[in-house]
Amino acid sequence: MGKLFDDFGHLKFQNEAAVSQNFVLPLLQGFLGYKLIDIIPEKYFPAKDIYSGVRFSEGGSKGLIHRPDFVICLDGNHDMAKFIIDSKGPDEDIDNHFGQLQSYALSVGKNFIMLTNGKELKVFNVNELVFHSNDIADLQIKLTELHVLLGRNNQNSKTTIEILKDVNIEDAITITDEQRLIENKRKQKVLLADFKNYLDRISRESDKWYLPNQYFQGLENLNLSGITPDNLLTFCEYGQSKIYEKQKLYKIHNLRQDIELKIKVVVGDTGSGKTSMLKYLNWHIAETCLSNKDTRIPIYIALREISNVTKIKDLILSTLNRNGYTISSFYDLPKKNEFILFLDAYDEVPEIYQDETFREIEYLGENYECFITTRPNSIPRFKPSVGFEILPITDEQIKIIVENHIGGQYHNFHYQLERSGMKKESGNILLLLCLISVFKELKSLPKTVTQVISVIVNRIEKWQISKKKQTGNLNWETISKLLSILAYYLIDSDKASLSRSEVESLLVAPLIALENNRKIQIGITTTEILHQIEKTGLLVGGSDSLYFWHRLFLNHFASLGLKDRLDSGHIITLEMVNEKRWQLIIIGVASFIKDCTPLIQQCKFDLWLCSSCLQENGNCNQEEFQMIVDDLMEQVSSDIPEIRVRASYFVTNIESDYVLKEIYTAIENETSAEIKMFGLSRIGKTKSKLALDLILKNIEWTSGSFFSGSSSQAHIARGLYYYHETEHLLIIERWEKTNDLIMNRECGRIFLELQNQGNLTENIIKRLKELFIKSFINSKGNDDKLRQISDVLSSLPDTVFNNKLVDLLFETHHSAFSSPAKNLLKQAASLSTMEKIKTKLFQHIEDKGDITGYLVDIICESKCKVPKELFFELAAHPNKNVAYKAVAALSRFNYGEVKDKIDFYFNSNDPQMQNGAAEALINNGEIIEIFRKNDFPSAIYVPTAYTLIKAIRRFNLSEGIELLDRITVSLKKDFSDSHEYSLAFEVAGAYYFIGEKEKQRKIIKWYYNGKSFTQKNSYIHFHLLKKLKLIEPNLATEIVICFFETYYPFDISAGGIQMDTFLEAVEELENPIFIPRIKKIVEDLCENKIEIQDGGFHFERPMRTLVTLVKPDDEDWVLNLLETFKINNGFTFPQIRRAVECLAFAGSKRSLPIIREYATKYINKEIVVNTCQYAFESICMREKIQLNGDLFTLKL
Repeated sequence: MGKLFDDFGHLKFQNEAAVSQNFVLPLLQGFLGYKLIDIIPEKYFPAKDIYSGVRFSEGGSKGLIHRPDFVICLDGNHDMAKFIIDSKGPDEDIDNHFGQLQSYALSVGKNFIMLTNGKELKVFNVNELVFHSNDIADLQIKLTELHVLLGRNNQNSKTTIEILKDVNIEDAITITDEQRLIENKRKQKVLLADFKNYLDRISRESDKWYLPNQYFQGLENLNLSGITPDNLLTFCEYGQSKIYEKQKLYKIHNLRQDIELKIKVVVGDTGSGKTSMLKYLNWHIAETCLSNKDTRIPIYIALREISNVTKIKDLILSTLNRNGYTISSFYDLPKKNEFILFLDAYDEVPEIYQDETFREIEYLGENYECFITTRPNSIPRFKPSVGFEILPITDEQIKIIVENHIGGQYHNFHYQLERSGMKKESGNILLLLCLISVFKELKSLPKTVTQVISVIVNRIEKWQISKKKQTGNLNWETISKLLSILAYYLIDSDKASLSRSEVESLLVAPLIALENNRKIQIGITTTEILHQIEKTGLLVGGSDSLYFWHRLFLNHFASLGLKDRLDSGHIITLEMVNEKRWQLIIIGVASFIKDCTPLIQQCKFDLWLCSSCLQENGNCNQEEFQMIVDDLMEQVSSDIPEIRVRASYFVTNIESDYVLKEIYTAIENETSAEIKMFGLSRIGKTKSKLALDLILKNIEWTSGSFFSGSSSQAHIARGLYYYHETEHLLIIERWEKTNDLIMNRECGRIFLELQNQGNLTENIIKRLKELFIKSFINSKGNDDKLRQISDVLSSLPDTVFNNKLVDLLFETHHSAFSSPAKNLLKQAASLSTMEKIKTKLFQHIEDKGDITGYLVDIICESKCKVPKELFFELAAHPNKNVAYKAVAALSRFNYGEVKDKIDFYFNSNDPQMQNGAAEALINNGEIIEIFRKNDFPSAIYVPTAYTLIKAIRRFNLSEGIELLDRITVSLKKDFSDSHEYSLAFEVAGAYYFIGEKEKQRKIIKWYYNGKSFTQKNSYIHFHLLKKLKLIEPNLATEIVICFFETYYPFDISAGGIQMDTFLEAVEELENPIFIPRIKKIVEDLCENKIEIQDGGFHFERPMRTLVTLVKPDDEDWVLNLLETFKINNGFTFPQIRRAVECLAFAGSKRSLPIIREYATKYINKEIVVNTCQYAFESICMREKIQLNGDLFTLKL
């Protein structure tokens, strides 16, 4: 440090006098050039009768007569006063004395004022702050500027104005000072001034971002504003799970603040919260702009509005003009402003406009930050961009949301959710909120999704009727009719939205009919009609398009539209039945009619569709009803296992005494294993003694398989679930004796459900704990049973049990089997358990197994509030793995609390500890500032280099280029055939992520020169293919082709690693260009041109890759293959299964007889026959061929 810091940095002052004597006087004489005669103490300076600003009532002690602590008077001449100084006690806030100090300056007649408490020091020019240091270290850094201001030479030779001109205010004042903030806010206000009206309107009209539009009232009985997407949604990098073993999870604020790549693609299924997220961000950023905390102008665009005359730029202009900012051309957007674009529903852009839209977004991404949402079926690959996947909300999040709205009724809600078979759908945020809203009103839940949406729509209807004035002259019957016309057309034309001109042409005839029948006012325009319809909140209007705010409501009204057509004499065509989009609509019709018979009669050539309709509405005449049930019972005995499962599912989910009687008969007669399984779980719902006796009679029965996804013991357990504690204990007894995967998962679900219902008794909990311990001790593998039990017990805190488990971990040394125990202990809220683990870690320092790693993970990932001191202790553990993880876990704490520790380890000469500190800095976000300042240790070790590169990719830090260049220079300097090639690949990937493609190519050229590999080391080639996700796609394709040409024909004798590496790379790239090469591998395997021991196994691998790439043009090749290859029954006939799977995607009518031939030949091979059925159905659906049953029933 500098001399000033050495002189004063260690000093502690007792009082104001000590500050004056031991800091101010030495500072003036030793560093600012003054002589003692220049420094006049207060008692020697003439008093001035001027009010001081000190209030006696607030403890002021200097009264009304001014005597400053010091006045600087050159050569002791009081008429040569330059500035005044006041010292304060070391614990005093010097800002509290500024008013007093201004009076001092006025009494002396000078502008410069210096105030200090021995740590902080400020200098004012009257009211303006011109110097500020936070502490002695800061003063050392800024000493030059203080010397310019107050140094004797300048004070003696320059005027105040000249001195102030020489001062660099940026260097003299700490950036957090009030004056700087005020100036920044002023600049922000000027920057946003032209957009104030726009921002006000966005803020006002988008505050209900959680609704499809401002009118929607379907969830009005819920307070949704508290459920912000930032709290609810979690993301992971899309497609990155194959690169990193441990996924990094993000929240919305991470995507905004930490990811600097301009284009961000967010992928999620329908109802996962994509639109709500963008609307929330649009509103939130408008709010922060208005409060001067942001300067980016948010613009939300629904991409479904794109048409042949409307592009993204047009939609941007329309949004700005519509909301108060007038602009005539996109190119007139002010260059001084930043914009952030929220582009919603890329997957709904009409196909003919997708290429153009793609290019437009890439262009916009060069200058503006863009968030794009899409469903998994249409993921754009912008360059450069980063993709994120919305993860399903967890059961714990669901519980929090439900309890937030209905409090103590959660267990009842969850029970009805399970009873209705809608647990899976509750992961959809929209549907979950609808379910909660309905439950809150009705105290119960409808049976199906269709019925839930009907209840929501009925609620909107009631709201519209109660607010009829707001919808003009349209009654609900008319609104519903018009919505059904639009919805039907959208489904029929397979569109996501309608242009306003399309809507007008569709409504011309209906509006004339409504006028003639006096249902609407004569002369009302289509525009007025649409405005009133939009006020329902069900239809969302854009600049030139209209669309339903969610697919569920589109389906609802399309079903009403189809019902109207059926009532008018139209029929359901075979083409409609064979289209998946129509099947949901047809099923929806069932919920709108009292008698399902006519609908069943029109669909009776599709058994599964009829069965779905009966599930929705069981009101059907006895003859038709029994015919469907009888057909299902016939399929229960099908030769195809998948058909038997499907038929059994439908039979057991149709509510009817007649069906229940059939189920009992089928169980007693053992019609098939599938109906017996499903039947035993179904009859349990009756909770009758008859059902229980039948379940107990079959308690020892075991049947089912992993491939079919069925287990008799799992169904028996589900049947017992509906009874009481005795039966629940019997489930545990059966669970202990059974160890199939499906039974494990079902039992796990059962006991979680019982827990959610509050029905886990002390006896059940005790037996679950006993089973966990027994299974843990006897385990010979990472037992799924343990994982299921741990999920149940993890939310039942028991310190005694947890401590016993810690002891067992060390006694048994089950390091390889500790994952379930680890997950359970991580949930422990007891600090004593964490202390016990810490003690064990220090007692077993020499333990070389994985057990220490598992245990330190428990502490580091614990939900318990573990104090930082415990991590400090573990950071000193002799086992470097333990110490490293403890340091990395310091990110759990506020950075200010652990900064010194992290900084110490980050600058350590121990590679692992340095890496641990780097992990902590990444996880708490502080690493970004280090990159921006390029403030890295002088020595960066290889593990830390990997971690820092991961940070560059994660946060898209363009500032990381200096570090990457530094690593690249080091790698090139030590380049050899065995150097850190894996690190080089990571560097190349990071260059690509931040847009430095040329620098990536230069590194890749060390290993691949555009024609061949430059290194002979095969391990380098293999690792390069493993890193293709980090390489520009075209270059990656070249490398994979080079690998094939280098190593083909592959050496299969060593386990097929060459072929496996190539095929995994092909699957990563998903490029059809590789199809001929994969076919070559298959053909050579068939002709034994490649030496192999197990042809079936190795043949299966390339065919598995081919399944994902084949096209209809490949059908002849696959059929020819089926005729020529040799059958190998290893792992249930892999060649046949994969070849038939290819036909599922590439086959036509010509393939059907061949598929049936193989199904017949291998009728007893469950997985082969099921694969044949799947391919058969796929081809029939594609070729519009009606298949009513299994593949043997169709006449070819």
